[in-house]
Amino acid sequence: MLKPSYKTMSLLIALGAIWSLGFSIARYCTTNGVHPLGYAFWQSLGPAVVLTILCKCLRIPIFNHRSYFIFYLFASLIGIAIPNANMYFAASQLPSGILAVIINISPMVTYLLALAFKEESFNSRRFAGVICAVLGIIIMIKPSGDISKEMIPWLLSALLTPISFALCAVFVAKYRPENSHSLGLAAGMLWGSTLWLLPVVFLGHHFYALNHGFSWTEQLLLIEVLLSSAGYWLFFQLLKNAGPVYYSLVGGVVAVAGLLWGKLLFAETLTLTQMAGVTAVILGIVLVSRGDRS
Repeated sequence: MLKPSYKTMSLLIALGAIWSLGFSIARYCTTNGVHPLGYAFWQSLGPAVVLTILCKCLRIPIFNHRSYFIFYLFASLIGIAIPNANMYFAASQLPSGILAVIINISPMVTYLLALAFKEESFNSRRFAGVICAVLGIIIMIKPSGDISKEMIPWLLSALLTPISFALCAVFVAKYRPENSHSLGLAAGMLWGSTLWLLPVVFLGHHFYALNHGFSWTEQLLLIEVLLSSAGYWLFFQLLKNAGPVYYSLVGGVVAVAGLLWGKLLFAETLTLTQMAGVTAVILGIVLVSRGDRS
C-alpha cells in the first residue's frame, strides 16, 4: 500500500480546489449559452492541446507503444466521457443536493474496488477515514425534499458516474504504463475523451463556437481549460504517489473547497451543520493519511 505524505496531501488539496472552482465555472457557462456536451468537449480538447504542447516542449512522450492507445481509449471512456455526460443529463432531472450525494459515494466504491483488485490491503483506520469523509460529504450536502417515483430511474442511472470514476481510478493505478510520465498520460487520456465526444457533439449540433467577441463566458471557458490541464496532471500524480483510495478523498476536498470558494467569492457563511461536515472530512483525510501506521 502506498504511503501518503505531506506532498501527496498538498496534491489532494490542490486538485480538490481546482475541481471545486471548475464546477462553479461550468455552472456559469452552461447556464449562459454553452450546451453541457459542448462544454465537456472544450474541456477535453483544450487541456489536451495545452498538455500536448507542454509535453513537446519538455520532450515527454505521449504514445510510446500501441498499448498506450488502448489505455487512453478505455481510461478516457470510463473516467471522462461516460461519467461527465451521465452527470450532466442527470442534473437536469434531479435536485442538485441529491445528485451531489450520489456522485460523492465514489470513495466507498473505490475502496471496495481497490480491495477487489488487490490495490489496497484492508486497514481499519483507513476504512474509518473513508467512512468519516463520506459522512462529512453527506452532512454538508444533505438533500432536502421527497424523492418522487419519477426520480427513481434517474437516481439509479446517476450511480453510473461514481462507479465510473472509481473504476477509472483503480484502472489507472493498476494498469498505468511502465516508465510513463503523468503529463503524457493526462494528455493522452484527454485526446481519448475528445475522440469519444467528437461525434456526439457535432452530430447533435452541440458545439460551442468561440466567435462571440471574447465574452465573459468565453474567458471563463478558457480559464477552465488551463485549470483542467493542471487538474488532470495532478490526477495522475496523486494516483502514482498515493493510490486510488487516497485519491478518492478528493471528493471530500471538493466539497470543503466549494464552501470556501462560496465564502470567498460570494460572501456565503458556513452553518453549524456544514462546519460539522468539514470537520468530518478533514478527520477522514487525516485517518487515511496515517492509516498505514496502525
